[in-house]
Amino acid sequence: MNMKLLIGKAAIILLVLLTGIAGRVQAQGYTLEQVRQIYLDGLANDGYRPEVTKGGNIQFRREGQSFYVVINADDLKYFNLRTAYLVEDKSEPARIKRLEAINYANTQTKVSQASIDSDGDLVCAIELYLADPNDMAKHLNRMLASLGLLYKNYQKKMSE
Repeated sequence: MNMKLLIGKAAIILLVLLTGIAGRVQAQGYTLEQVRQIYLDGLANDGYRPEVTKGGNIQFRREGQSFYVVINADDLKYFNLRTAYLVEDKSEPARIKRLEAINYANTQTKVSQASIDSDGDLVCAIELYLADPNDMAKHLNRMLASLGLLYKNYQKKMSE
């Protein structure tokens, strides 16, 4: 192999590795407690009354619905906002209809995704990476609107 080509490839690999390391160092600029407090403050500033759960996540209510911010201690850039809807009919035909509605809702809605949890209930979530945890507050209303639209699209298909 040509020596210049080998040096060029090594330089590119080194650049990619250093860029990844720099991103991780930036994410590690915050502690778990700092990220949690930033999220709590952002939610409180928007008028919510967030609480820390026993598991260390954050719960708040909006229009009677509980929402959770799940904090991953191993990846503080990862942001997970979710809510669940209990389902009464957990029969196989109802489950199949829910899956069809979920598929429809997922294709019609940006950013948020629906799924069925291990208990057969509907879960709506947004999962993304935030370079800075302070960005959560900037995007919270749009994320909540996306979750609302996801559920609306799900309900639309369920009513057919």
